[in-house]
Amino acid sequence: MNELFNKLDEDKRLAIINSGLEIFSIYGFQKSSTDLIATKAGISKGLLFYYFKNKLSYFEYLFDYSQEIISSSIDMDIFRKTRDFFEVLEYAIEQKYKILTKYPHIFNFIVVAYWSNDERIIDIVKNKVISYDKFNIYEYTDNVDKSKFKNKEDIHKVIEMLSLMLDGYIQNKLKMNKDIDINEMMNKYNIWTSLLKEAVYK
Repeated sequence: MNELFNKLDEDKRLAIINSGLEIFSIYGFQKSSTDLIATKAGISKGLLFYYFKNKLSYFEYLFDYSQEIISSSIDMDIFRKTRDFFEVLEYAIEQKYKILTKYPHIFNFIVVAYWSNDERIIDIVKNKVISYDKFNIYEYTDNVDKSKFKNKEDIHKVIEMLSLMLDGYIQNKLKMNKDIDINEMMNKYNIWTSLLKEAVYK
């Protein structure tokens, strides 16, 4: 059935994907209404089930699709070759938020799927790599030049601070129902990091 769905034009597919990611990430699998998902996507419930056998197969499609999108977004060679901490961080952040400009609820959806206590969802998730972990920046700091730091312990503080600021930016945009502007966000990132470099670099 997914072949029929994949033949839809991109805008319609994206609306159906993002509607599911949003509703499932808010209500979880059991409490999510397919009526609400269909309405938000601008289609009938019957059409949703024309493309997907049932709610569970739709959820599984979204999970596999999200995994593929996230997994393909990171080039590990860049992490291995980049020595400057802030350049590594910038690359990871830029890739993450490029995804969020197109799929605003994708990471929340993955977290909800991973922590679900529904046996059907557990069966879908088990034995599959959780690609969300690709954006655990702590894993990619081994190769950076830590000698630039006044105090190496500041690495974790900088990551935490920037994560909170950037996540706050995203949540604020979502609350105001505004699009995520990757250029605006990265401009803010560059301002923040220039201040942080002065504070933590020698």
